[in-house]
Amino acid sequence: MALVYSPYHRRYVEAQPLTLYTFKVEDSQTGLPIQGAACAVTDTLDPVRVMEGAGGYTDAGGECTVEALFPARYYTVSKAGYVSVKGTIPGTTINVSLDPTALMYWLTIHAGAGGSVHPSGNYQVAANTRVTVTAAPATGYALDHWLVNNVKQPAVNPITVTVDRDSFSVYAVFKETDAPPPEDGGEWPFPVQLHVLDNVTVAPGWGTYGEASQNVGNVDAPKVLGGSLDLSVAYGRVSASKTSIYWNGTLIGEVDAAPQDSGTRLTKSYSLTGLIRSTNTLKVAYTQPALGFGTVTYDAYVTIGYGEQPITNPTTGRGILEGVGEWARNNAPLLAVGGIAVTGAYVLTRRGPPVIVVTPPAAVYRREEA
Repeated sequence: MALVYSPYHRRYVEAQPLTLYTFKVEDSQTGLPIQGAACAVTDTLDPVRVMEGAGGYTDAGGECTVEALFPARYYTVSKAGYVSVKGTIPGTTINVSLDPTALMYWLTIHAGAGGSVHPSGNYQVAANTRVTVTAAPATGYALDHWLVNNVKQPAVNPITVTVDRDSFSVYAVFKETDAPPPEDGGEWPFPVQLHVLDNVTVAPGWGTYGEASQNVGNVDAPKVLGGSLDLSVAYGRVSASKTSIYWNGTLIGEVDAAPQDSGTRLTKSYSLTGLIRSTNTLKVAYTQPALGFGTVTYDAYVTIGYGEQPITNPTTGRGILEGVGEWARNNAPLLAVGGIAVTGAYVLTRRGPPVIVVTPPAAVYRREEA
């Protein structure tokens, strides 16, 4: 007769036959196995009073085998991020579905023929999450409308939705445009050109980074066929450096410079077809080595091509104080010279405190420590 020590009886008792309990644990929302869940069999339901117990953790397949030499009657399963489960042992196989502590919904985002969307794919998000989806029509196409949970929505681009149910879906529907985008120097049916950056100078000094940005809004996005950016870069005294061009946060081009480029000017053109929204941002970022001392001036024109007369005319926003920090908001009166608004405000990143450089028209740079 085999004996085992029982903490419950505080003495050796006759061992029970070895019993193997197999746990199979999955996510109740996705049905996927959960790895690392703590599984235990006990002689009492209240874990604080457990006298005898055995346990382990689930593997990558969501399974765990527990050996018991005592009369187990209850089980518990727990994992961070899930609601713990306990109950009476139903048999040697214990199937458990854990509920996430935060309610999660499945979101599907896709596009039809003629374009793409970002983001795209299948996602699991917390309930009532707000998601912004941007449509990018291919050449010769325009966004026609959205299908949100199979309900037609206007061609607002980007569109923002609130995921308030499971199996939430967003689908972009594109249409062929009557007039294709211009090629080989052709013209848009209704072109509009904006002078977005007007000889804006970025001079980080001994800093390593400087940027200038401008907003382009009031774009009648459903009628847009495409567009282009013409950027002129004039170098003062420069070391090895790079200009990165971003449209709506997407890198569309880079221009490298070397010391021998000092005193020169070059022009680059970039296609914006498929990237133009109702509100847009152009940003040019200038980077140089830690010991560099460069000055660069940007002149940028954006051409927006419409397939028909737009309802509103696009404009360049002058929200210069946006994003430049508390210093700029507290010193707004300093951002004007002779009653004329400044042409730009740039946040320069360097070792030590950030430096804000304000560049008024035809005025000397003003530098203040933030």
